Formats: sequence, structure tokens, C-alpha cells
Amino acid sequence: VRVLRSAAQHGMIYAAMPLDALEPVAKLPSVRWIGYPVYSVRRTGSVTSAGDAAMRADLVRTMLGVTGKGVKVGIIADSLCDPATSINSGDLPATITIVNGQDGCADPDNRNEGQALAEIIHDLAPGADLLFRTGFPTSLDFIAAVQELTAAGAQVIVDDIGFFNEPIFEEGPVAQAVRQAIQQGVVFVSAAGNDAQRHYQGLFTEFAPNDGDPRIKIGR
Repeated sequence: VRVLRSAAQHGMIYAAMPLDALEPVAKLPSVRWIGYPVYSVRRTGSVTSAGDAAMRADLVRTMLGVTGKGVKVGIIADSLCDPATSINSGDLPATITIVNGQDGCADPDNRNEGQALAEIIHDLAPGADLLFRTGFPTSLDFIAAVQELTAAGAQVIVDDIGFFNEPIFEEGPVAQAVRQAIQQGVVFVSAAGNDAQRHYQGLFTEFAPNDGDPRIKIGR
């Protein structure tokens, strides 16, 4: 077994192993469950954002002089691979910190969405200090990003990542990591997504229709 990442707090290990090792590993007394990693998915749209004017951030800057100066904003996305180009065009500040060197650019499937997100934030709050840490490809990477950005001093963290395999009606490890950041004073802003038919579906069935008990059970 080759351990790729671990989160002791959540009792989780992201590892690679040959198929013939699954059964003996599953029999270990410390192993409760084996399954696919919870992979990250992007929350993106196809239209260039007009959020600056829509949220009237432009008016706030003009009338109140608020630019985000002195605030550290952490960004979690798939990757941020070419900051120099955006810095040269004025779309990013002269300095943007890649926390622990985790820019996500080694993965050829990543799309540099962190750079686009950083440019939008720089439009809204041109005085803010920007930090980036990839949250791909799994939930453990996202948890690490939340923890490392918080440790780096981020006062606001934003992300555009979702997870299909997270619990639906309770907090899983990702939500717990976010809650811990919030409890440390971080303002956390996450992109919402409509997953439509990829959400949970089940039949409504009462325990006993005529027993007077309002409780229900859900079954596939």
C-alpha cells in the first residue's frame, strides 16, 4: 500500500494498492471501510462574471474607499499556473502567494481556474493580499487546503469546488474542516451548485400508515 495523503483527525487515508491487496487490507482491525476517494468537482459557469457591478462593489470602492487592503483572501480551486501573465496585464497583484507550493499544475486535467478566480477577487478587492492552495484532486486535498490557508493567515477563504460523495444530511470531513476554520475566525465563501439528478433520490414510505406515528423511512 502506498499512502498518498492522510488525515488522522478524520481517520482517513488516500492510498494506492494492487487489487489483490484489497481483501487482506480490509481484514485489518484498524480498517473500517474501503472505497473510492471523494473526488473534487468544479463549480463553474460559461459566462464571464459581471459580479463587480452586480454586487455594487465598484460603488463601495468609490464611495467608501474600501479596497480589501490588509485582508488576506485564500483561494481554493484546481490550479493556478500562470500568475505572471495576469500580473503583467494588471489582472493580478504583483504578489500572490502559493501556499506550500501547492499550485495544482502538475495535474494535466486541471484548468487553471484558480487564476480566473483570483482575477475576479482582485477586481472586487484590489487591495487584498491573495493566497492560493489547490483543493484537487480529492477531499483530503481540499481539507489540507483549508487548514494550510488558515494557518497562513487567511481571513477569508473562497472556493469553487464540490463533492458528490459527501454526506447529504450531515457534516462530513470537508464540512467539519470548514467549520473549524470558521471557528478560528475565517469568513468562508463557497460556490453553490445544482447537481440535479446526481443528488440523492428515494421513495417516501411511512413506517405504518395507520399507526399515528408521523415518522417516516426513506428507501431506494
